[in-house]
Amino acid sequence: MACGTRGILGARFGPRRDNEVTLAKNLATSPTLSGGQLVLMDRAFHGHDILARITDCGADFIVRAHAHHWLPHLRELADGSFLSCVPDRASSQRQAASRFCNRRMPPSHPHGVAVRVVDADITATPEHGPPRTRPLRVITSLLDPGEAPAEQVAAVYAERWNSETSLFEAKILQRDHRPLLRSKNPDGVTQEIYGLLITHQYLQAQRARAAQASRNPATGQALDPDRVSFTAVLRAIRRHLHYRPATGQPPPITIVQTEALAQLIPRRPHRTRPRARQAPNHRMRAPGPLPTGNVNYTITICRRDETPHVTPQPPTK
Repeated sequence: MACGTRGILGARFGPRRDNEVTLAKNLATSPTLSGGQLVLMDRAFHGHDILARITDCGADFIVRAHAHHWLPHLRELADGSFLSCVPDRASSQRQAASRFCNRRMPPSHPHGVAVRVVDADITATPEHGPPRTRPLRVITSLLDPGEAPAEQVAAVYAERWNSETSLFEAKILQRDHRPLLRSKNPDGVTQEIYGLLITHQYLQAQRARAAQASRNPATGQALDPDRVSFTAVLRAIRRHLHYRPATGQPPPITIVQTEALAQLIPRRPHRTRPRARQAPNHRMRAPGPLPTGNVNYTITICRRDETPHVTPQPPTK
């Protein structure tokens, strides 16, 4: 999904035996990715196969990595990050065997995808309550710290949550809290999923068009699509779905854009909502909703020397 407009760039789904990593590998080889794109991914997709396919398409990536994921320390950079390499399966197995047997690792550079590792501490200071700090490690194919500083790379990763918001809009708001899938056979399920994605793509396109139609008279810049309410667009389209304008009346799309721009979402600071605990079984009542509060985030680039230094050599795929 596109972070700006939340439009769907590509989709893959399959039977239950195919996990999301397998589907992501198939999606990375599609013509969806091209040069100039930046892919944001969660820490389940930091394997060598997916990253190699993304770089082969000419795109860049920023992906969160596990804290225990072994990454060789090749060269320290001025902004606090360091150059590394995501090894392929053979190199990773050799390095794992050396660490397990407590043997000295070979000085040669492992074969894999060249990356840059950014370690940061994210401190959230809420309005009420003590601040909390969580570690964050992201890896990126943007190797030049002058082009993409470490703090900016860590901040851009937060935009990945736009995909979670878009999934909530498609699965909950668009379906109006009704069951997601009703079919009992594979063909019917496939038809429903494609219908859901096509409808969601149309709704997000109308949000983007409404934002493009509204420009700042002083700067001439278009409105941020995040300020256009998805619910307002959805309700306006539902009301005017069967509307046939009379002679001289504006078309339904113009009416939808006017209603959406009249209900803009105000600019709000960063917010947080603690993770709610679910009831362990159906006989126990789940806790009530936790309040949402404003929060300030502070990004501190740190240097964690948890990975061994390796003699730098040109990485190969």
